[in-house]
Amino acid sequence: MKLYLLCLVVVGWASSCFAQGTSGYPRNDYWLAMGAFNEGEFRTAATAFNRTSRVKSADGEWIDSICHHTMLAECYYQMGQSRLALQHYDQALGLFVINQQWMLRLYIPNVLPQSYRSTQK
Repeated sequence: MKLYLLCLVVVGWASSCFAQGTSGYPRNDYWLAMGAFNEGEFRTAATAFNRTSRVKSADGEWIDSICHHTMLAECYYQMGQSRLALQHYDQALGLFVINQQWMLRLYIPNVLPQSYRSTQK
C-alpha cells in the first residue's frame, strides 16, 4: 500500500513538472490503463500497463517504471496471481532502491513570482 501511495505521489509530481502543453507524463496510455483498473477490469488493465510508455535508457528502466510495475502488481494481486504480483512489487522496489537520489539530479528553476520573492526579505 505504501508503494502504491508513493507511486501516486511520483505520478502526480511528474505530471505537474513535466507537462508541456497538451503532452505530459505519464502519457495518455497510462491513464487509460488506470481507467480500466478503476473499473475493475484487471486483466485489461494489466495488458494496458504492460504496453504503456516509459523512459528506458542504456542503464535500464527509469523511475517512471516504478508506477507501471506497481500497478501491474496491483492488477495481478486483484486477479489472485500472487507470484506475479510479488515479482512486479520486487521490481518496483528494486528501481526505487537503485534511484533513491533521483530528485537530487533534477533541475527545478526558481519559478516564484517576483512579488512573492520581494515580500520574503
